[in-house]
Amino acid sequence: MSRNASPCLVPVSHANGVALNAQLILEQKPTRQQQKLKTLTKYVHTYPSGWKKRLELAKLLYTMGQWPQAMHELSQVIDRHPQAMEARLLLGHLWQLTGNEQDAIALYEESLTWVRDDATRYHIAGLIAQCQRCPHTTLRSFEKAALQEPSNSAHWLILGQVQSTLEMPWAAQRSFDVLLSLKPDDVTALLHSYDTLLQLGQFNLAQQRLEQAQGIAPNDFRVLMRFASRRCQQRLVSGKEGKTTLKLIRKVLQLAPQSAQAHHVLACYHIYRGEPDQGKAVLQQFVEHHPHHPHGWYYYAQVLFHLGDVQAAADAIMRCYQRGRCDHEIYRALCEILSAAGRLDPLRSILREMLAAFPLSWSLWATAGRVLVEQFDNHEEGIAHSAKAMGLAPEQAAAWFAHGRVLMLAGQYAQAVEVFEQGWALGDNEARSASVPAVVWLGESYGGLEQEASYRKWLQLAVQLSENADGDCAISHYWHGRALYGLGEIAEAREIYQQALNHYLPYSLAIQVVALLSL
Repeated sequence: MSRNASPCLVPVSHANGVALNAQLILEQKPTRQQQKLKTLTKYVHTYPSGWKKRLELAKLLYTMGQWPQAMHELSQVIDRHPQAMEARLLLGHLWQLTGNEQDAIALYEESLTWVRDDATRYHIAGLIAQCQRCPHTTLRSFEKAALQEPSNSAHWLILGQVQSTLEMPWAAQRSFDVLLSLKPDDVTALLHSYDTLLQLGQFNLAQQRLEQAQGIAPNDFRVLMRFASRRCQQRLVSGKEGKTTLKLIRKVLQLAPQSAQAHHVLACYHIYRGEPDQGKAVLQQFVEHHPHHPHGWYYYAQVLFHLGDVQAAADAIMRCYQRGRCDHEIYRALCEILSAAGRLDPLRSILREMLAAFPLSWSLWATAGRVLVEQFDNHEEGIAHSAKAMGLAPEQAAAWFAHGRVLMLAGQYAQAVEVFEQGWALGDNEARSASVPAVVWLGESYGGLEQEASYRKWLQLAVQLSENADGDCAISHYWHGRALYGLGEIAEAREIYQQALNHYLPYSLAIQVVALLSL
């Protein structure tokens, strides 16, 4: 992305009636766009048989968020010049974004008749498989495109995105690394890499990537959003630091006023400052103004749940669910919030639907396994589900830890210990530092087996790791306190637990801490 590019969000009307936002990178300022729009519109009216300027007009309309007009002009370009592959791919992309997958498939299949090189054929085949929701075929097609034409950054970008969606962070990171070797200053690649590195527990390198992106595009709302979110996680919300955080959030909202995520960051800022009513009001107002925006309801549910308003959170997440097109995070929130609210009847069918929609998602299989054990006391099926998660991602420590947790919850401590330790062996030192919960669970599993020496060994390691843990500081304090409490260091545990509460620990964990502190 050029240093003069300007990112923005545009509203999208999906084919199913859902209101969404799409992120665009603009190469020109809005005032220049309007001037160019007038010039191009006049030109195509004067010379209606041409296609090159019409394609330029269509691309401009796309970047301005005027997608119906852009799709009309792109169709006109294809009528005049059927071999215009750029127009075909952009029109197909717009149809995908607006939920018209069948139209996109037809266009992509027709486009293959004009393609001569193998890399482009594989790329288009990947787009078709994406529309058909065939994840394995999608992945293989984009892998082949990248291998056929390794110098084309577009192949590596979409490959990394698909790998991220399929919960393959190591593979995705390799793709983004190749992309960055081709385009070191690509802000989109840097931010994808940042997000993936966080998943892998490589916090130092992730921070370097984010700072590099900031140096290239200091006013990019995606960069600012991540900095603001990180500062809120660190609870930099008071005094001079708090003013800096608020300034960042306000700038993000100015750049992306319709972003549900930006409003969520502002809500968290208020909550972490001890202003829960203001935080709740931020997202309440957002969903009132954007009632068809699923992620508005998702974030509103998360805030309500964080504050302990469980039934209202369940109502909000169901409103989100009823908007359709649930992603991984929405399904996870449904499982967590409906479980806490005791709404098990809808949860049964949601679990089946979730696994049918994302059959290759190891994390959702693990989530389903945990819900079956915890909420439905179905140990056999729950363990089978989480074992499938481990089978889907045998190289990922997180999948082993998730299965170990389900075994632990089912009281199968010996098997849990074996699974946790195998997962531990998969991670490197930096990734292990992000695995404090798993270390605590492993220690507690040894406790269930009454193996005191191993119990203490792993809880002591959890204490060491949690002292330097990254991520949400309240959550880090919670796990630190839990490990200390297990070691019998009650006074120190109480002090750490109090710090977690002072940093506004989520209600679901806070009630556990309050119960322990009252003993």
